[in-house]
Amino acid sequence: HTPGTYVFRPLEVETPPSPLSDLQGKVKVGTEGRAYVGFTIETSGLVDPDSIMIEYLSDRALEAPARDFVSKLQFSPAEHHEACTVPFAVKLGIDFE
Repeated sequence: HTPGTYVFRPLEVETPPSPLSDLQGKVKVGTEGRAYVGFTIETSGLVDPDSIMIEYLSDRALEAPARDFVSKLQFSPAEHHEACTVPFAVKLGIDFE
């Protein structure tokens, strides 16, 4: 998102973003583990790559796969009110195998 742009949180939006990408199941990367990642969904529904923050990794080898997975996610954008899309902060747990 543009620096200085407000990023909305769950209780501030009428319609939260909805994943268009598959978030079910484990991501196959050849290393078993878990990651928790924070990021911003832009008004386009795409993830802002500069906003990706790795909050936890069970294995350091999962950092690149976690960033790659999150950067490719797509969502329907959040709406503050009808037809007013806004940037939205998300935290996501990812299981790898």
